[in-house]
Amino acid sequence: METPGTDRLTRQEQAQQTRQRLFDAAYSLLQEKDFKDITIGDIVSRAGVSTGTFYLYYASKLDVYYQTYVLSDAYFLSEVAPRVQQGDTRERLLIYFASYAYYNSDYSRIKLTRLLYNGENRNFLRRGEGMHTVLEAIVAHGLQAGELDRALTVEAHCDLLMDMARGLVYRWCISDGAFPLADAMRSAISRLYRALAAPGR
Repeated sequence: METPGTDRLTRQEQAQQTRQRLFDAAYSLLQEKDFKDITIGDIVSRAGVSTGTFYLYYASKLDVYYQTYVLSDAYFLSEVAPRVQQGDTRERLLIYFASYAYYNSDYSRIKLTRLLYNGENRNFLRRGEGMHTVLEAIVAHGLQAGELDRALTVEAHCDLLMDMARGLVYRWCISDGAFPLADAMRSAISRLYRALAAPGR
């Protein structure tokens, strides 16, 4: 006899697997052809699900690719957060943004990253999710340790850092990956950190 809630948990796990299968199918198709040439039929065929199932999880073809934000939050919570518990604030920020560069260049890759950088994507305004909370914790530590300028709030620091990082990723995208994103990110964060550091540091 199953305990209460077991069925619900199993359904949740199955739903997550289906959602992931659809994303994986869409992602692999994007490596093969342009977004405009990919159809929902292509995605469901590769994922092995019906079109009706697709619409249970995603509202549109583009919506599938936004699943990467859920995956990036999980990555930052499980992989990055443990690595930014030691060192000073500059070191923690360099690790965080090295991971951000890696996620965009090596995991998402340029075609998906370029697709995400569109004027309709409201995911860039997300707060309180995994990636954002990890950065907030680093900044809060920096303020408490007196390493960052207390004239700015946690959110103001985070906004400046992310705006710079996203601008750099955007330039990397429109230049077709013409420069090593990780190296450029390290240099930019190092320079911006000096501007955000507490006076006298």
